[in-house]
Amino acid sequence: MDFTILISNSSELPIYMQIVEQIREQIVLEKIPSNTPLPSIRQLSKDLDISVM
Repeated sequence: MDFTILISNSSELPIYMQIVEQIREQIVLEKIPSNTPLPSIRQLSKDLDISVM
């Protein structure tokens, strides 16, 4: 994964929304170049050490 996603268990946002918002922000800030493939759900959950569910 070429970008960083930080998950906070104390956040009011659910984990999936934290992920969505951080990916959106990084796309807007061009930290994720266009045409960069995003990781699969399984790979992302493994990288973040969270459940796929």
